[in-house]
Amino acid sequence: MKRIVTSLLLLICATAMQAQHISHTFKGQSLATVLKILDREQTVYRINFIFDELEDFTVTTSFKNKDLHQALREVVGFYPVSITTDEENKNIFLECIKKEKTKLVGRLLDQRSQPVVYANIALLNPADSSLITGGVSNENGDFVIPCSSPGVLMRVSCVGYKTLYRQTPIADIGTVRMQAETIQVKNVVVKGQRPAFQMGREGLVANILGTDLSKAGTAGDVLGMLPNLTVDNGKVSVFGRTGEPLIYINGKKMQDKTELTLLKSADMNQVEVITNPGAQYDATVTAVIKIKTNKKAGDGWSGLLETFGKQSHRSSGSQNVNLNYRTGGWDISGSLYGGYWTLKQTQTMIGNIPGIVVQDTRFGSTGYDKGMNGRWSVNYTWNERHAMGVSYNVSGGKSHALGTLEMDDTHPDNSRESYVNHMTFNTLTSPIHNINAYYNGTVGKLSIDFNADYSFKKGRIENGSHIVKTADMYDVTSFNTNRSRLFATKLVLSYPLWKGNLTGGYEHTHTRRNSIFDSMGGIETHTNDEVTEQTFAGFAEYNAEMGAFNLSAGIRYEHNDVSYRQQGVLKEEQSPTRNDWFPSVGIGYGKGKLNARLGYSAKTSRPHYDQLAGNRQYDNDYVYEGGNPLLKPARIHTLSLDVQYHWLTFSSSFQQTHDAITFYTEKFGTKSILMIPVNADKLRNIHTMVAFSHRFGFWQPRYSIGFNKQFFDMKEYGMEGNFNKPYWTFKLNNSFYLPLDILLTMRYIHFTSGNTSTAYQYARNAFFLSVQKSFFKGSLDVKLDANDIFKGYWDESTFRTPLIDSYRKNYSDNRNVNLTLTYRFNTTKNKYKGTGAGDSEKQRL
Repeated sequence: MKRIVTSLLLLICATAMQAQHISHTFKGQSLATVLKILDREQTVYRINFIFDELEDFTVTTSFKNKDLHQALREVVGFYPVSITTDEENKNIFLECIKKEKTKLVGRLLDQRSQPVVYANIALLNPADSSLITGGVSNENGDFVIPCSSPGVLMRVSCVGYKTLYRQTPIADIGTVRMQAETIQVKNVVVKGQRPAFQMGREGLVANILGTDLSKAGTAGDVLGMLPNLTVDNGKVSVFGRTGEPLIYINGKKMQDKTELTLLKSADMNQVEVITNPGAQYDATVTAVIKIKTNKKAGDGWSGLLETFGKQSHRSSGSQNVNLNYRTGGWDISGSLYGGYWTLKQTQTMIGNIPGIVVQDTRFGSTGYDKGMNGRWSVNYTWNERHAMGVSYNVSGGKSHALGTLEMDDTHPDNSRESYVNHMTFNTLTSPIHNINAYYNGTVGKLSIDFNADYSFKKGRIENGSHIVKTADMYDVTSFNTNRSRLFATKLVLSYPLWKGNLTGGYEHTHTRRNSIFDSMGGIETHTNDEVTEQTFAGFAEYNAEMGAFNLSAGIRYEHNDVSYRQQGVLKEEQSPTRNDWFPSVGIGYGKGKLNARLGYSAKTSRPHYDQLAGNRQYDNDYVYEGGNPLLKPARIHTLSLDVQYHWLTFSSSFQQTHDAITFYTEKFGTKSILMIPVNADKLRNIHTMVAFSHRFGFWQPRYSIGFNKQFFDMKEYGMEGNFNKPYWTFKLNNSFYLPLDILLTMRYIHFTSGNTSTAYQYARNAFFLSVQKSFFKGSLDVKLDANDIFKGYWDESTFRTPLIDSYRKNYSDNRNVNLTLTYRFNTTKNKYKGTGAGDSEKQRL
């Protein structure tokens, strides 16, 4: 009887396992990667294939509630790949029928840059037009056809398009344009267009491939055109989120902003903006941007050469060289970047220190900023389940500026004093070294992602002031030297469980930073601060799909231990140990044209190390700046809602920040004040955005409107009144597809006036214009940009603290014209898969 019951249970379990159904959406992912995903998401069969045979085939399809065999037929499509099932041993074998060393790879697009789907591609003998082989384009317009001939006559035919003939070598030929054929069908009009933005499992996904965004220029240009992102001088910010987001390119943490310049928009597939990051991300991370590039085929050498020229008040420029070599499982890449940037700043400021002085200031400076960056990486993939690699990044630079500050001081007795301050600013960054090593693999159904990072940075800042008064003359100088080291490791494990995936792991960072500051003249100071900080974090997260709904829940625990020494003496009060829990939860819904997601997360914002230092920097005779070693991390609670319907996207969030970091002034000596960061009790923010994107013939508008309002009370610091005036953000992006394959883009951004922390920011706006054209089948891109044409992007604000009210109007040479020339050959995708560890600490350093 027991044997019969056992057999029945085994039969029931086997039947349940056989009934497993799979739902998925794939866009431009390699067939090998898709097969690995399907292998992990079911427990009945083991999927076997040779990784290198199927890696070049791309998959773009969507299906729901399919069994494994149906799903495999969906993803294989028309590719020459056989599927064989061994039911006895529960094995499925996939094999490329045409085993050729070379493949014809490309993508079919129409005149509106939309994919040409299911086109027939015949490869003919150029001598007699006899058929050699053929293939079919997929839902993304991609095609991959194995062929051993060195060159062929390609014939492409599809209903609604003119048949195309082209003689071509067997290689990656890039984009092939199809011309529509006019067919008159009485009383029938068929129109179709996919949304530019979609709601993904974690955040808002922007499609780049096949849209006008693919011609934006660089990855930085693309990010600046998205509705919920702003890019200002290379700094990326996410609407409604504090701090800078983490940016990943194909799973690898971006090390510096030059990578956004090196990555071309034509090589991008999609961008996902995650505004509610899960437990696997550091508790200081409030937003994540994931960039995925197109799959490129081909071994051997590939590369990119780029030169960039900028003309504002003076000329600037940069040069980039990227080389990549692939063979077998090896992938070796290197890049070198060098840039020289001229700087110009003009500023007026009025500062009122009641009972002491009213200062009327005019400031102007010019200078330069130059630097170099080199990156090298080695990656080895020995089969479809295991890959490892190491990368090394080194960078350094120098900036120099000369400025003249003219100041008129009016004292309470109406006496006046005028003087001139001739200033010098020098910043030297010694080579910054970053090393990353990673292992990425799968053991059974367990996915493993391990990263180890080491970072070393040294910098020196020198400021000098030569002050000339009516009856006096003196100098004030300051020197600040910083050294920091970071070692970090991170392990992420993922395993399919029930209807989703269970993810868990740990992250450990060890940081040491030393800051020495000396000031001579004015009030002389000397500080020697050393901060050692260790953070250990454990996290777990579960994601599941249940029909039209998807659920996620995670928890992160962080143990943070700080040791602060001043002049070599341990300061117990300033060396806290913290243990915190950071939960996150989300629920999403998607059906038809409607997608929605509601999420909550708890995060923290730790002070920058400069804010914790005990230095006192001279600004003028009455104002000094410094750090605050007693500063506490802020705690941020965020509730967010994202809804998408067809071409409209709505995003809203509510944030409550405890111990928010802001600025405060206190007495410093008998006639001076000191400005330092402090913790305010509570700060609340509401952020709402509506975005629209749709294409009308040759015109593609992308519009968004954002609303921001804070609730901030500083009565505890003796400041009456509120700082609650809201401000609006308008982004109007217009792309026009012109004849001769020219793309014209006009962008306008406008911020109304309103409060941010204790500052009141005045309205500002900017208008941008760019023209781009490609030559030699896309190998050479030429782009001309005109930025801030009407010179409206001024930084104008008033700033309030208990001891000073100040007004500032600043302009930093934003109006300029840029010319970019980019040449690419045999472009391939770097296989490096390292994601990095200790990312938040790298930003703080």
